[in-house]
Amino acid sequence: MRHYVLFAAMAATFPCLAADNTSQQACDSVNDAVGSIRLKGNALHVAGRLFTELGVRDEFTSRSAYEERAVRSIEAIGVRNGQICFRDDESAYTTYDADTQKLRVHALNKFMSGASDGQKYHLVYAMLMTIRHGKGSSYIGTNAFGVTANVRKGTSETVNLAFPMQYIDSIANTPWTENSAAALHLNFDVQPEVARSLKNDVALVYQVEITPPYYLQNVDYRSPTLSSPNDREIHQKLLFAKLVAVSLQHAKTGALVATIQMDGESPRQRVDPVSTPAPK
Repeated sequence: MRHYVLFAAMAATFPCLAADNTSQQACDSVNDAVGSIRLKGNALHVAGRLFTELGVRDEFTSRSAYEERAVRSIEAIGVRNGQICFRDDESAYTTYDADTQKLRVHALNKFMSGASDGQKYHLVYAMLMTIRHGKGSSYIGTNAFGVTANVRKGTSETVNLAFPMQYIDSIANTPWTENSAAALHLNFDVQPEVARSLKNDVALVYQVEITPPYYLQNVDYRSPTLSSPNDREIHQKLLFAKLVAVSLQHAKTGALVATIQMDGESPRQRVDPVSTPAPK
């Protein structure tokens, strides 16, 4: 039983992630040399255009017709080889081992999500790119035992990169990758002076390729509990992709430090012919 009381407070919509991913320029961190500067990603710009122009496939559109339209839309946006990049300067947790000279980076939490395309349910690991909160309100909720609590009710909309679970789980463990049940970690070969310059200033640039089914959406309902009295409705937009490369970057200068190429069963760090001094 719910008793609505007191207030309905407006919450301003806002993106929660700090990095700018609205660039309209194509990006190719796979081929960018160490020392190249990249201050913006283009993932949110491409996602917004694609969601608007392509939409979700309906029951009256064949899979082949939808995929042809998706390819045309991606090309019209100006994406090279179907690849885009997402820059994250807030979620990169790192540790450094001076003996092995490897910088360990937490690259992907395995947050499970999914959505149906009408014929198949796709399980994915969702990487949050941005979130917007809508109207908020409050009510007094009562559980089956008669315990009442003030429940905060609200809606959110998220835009996510969606990596198929089977694909991510198949990434091999190598000297540069650690793939566990909970997360994907990357180990970059980095000199101590470079690692020191990156202390608290690490960003990651994810180069991804947009893949079928391209765009799906779902709604995640989270019911309130006594320990978490929140009644949430989360609308998820999922842009399907696979990892092409992940670049380590100095968050303030935008300089790329190293890149690990995610080549199927043998991910490896790219070796650049010319070394670059540590970012200042």
